[in-house]
Amino acid sequence: MVSALYAVLGALLLMKFSFNVVRLRMQYRVAYGDGGFSELQSAIRIHGNAVEYIPVALVLLLFMEMNGAETWMVHICGIILIAGRLMHYYGFHHRLFRWRRRG
Repeated sequence: MVSALYAVLGALLLMKFSFNVVRLRMQYRVAYGDGGFSELQSAIRIHGNAVEYIPVALVLLLFMEMNGAETWMVHICGIILIAGRLMHYYGFHHRLFRWRRRG
């Protein structure tokens, strides 16, 4: 199952984004919200965006695979998913709007 590869990659991204939020919450001593810290706010949105998009995209990848889509098609869609999340992270983290928009 090709989609399992992208499920693992997506899970690793979600874990990385979660750890970033936890690290910043501990650093700034903020339990709820963003405490007015823009770095924490960005980390929360990066994680939130990934949580919103990755699970739905993985279900769609699985549906593609179950319905007999060619393996290369599933790989292309999976690569686009992971690349998009990485571009969004990079753009948000480095304040580059064009990267964030493309991701």
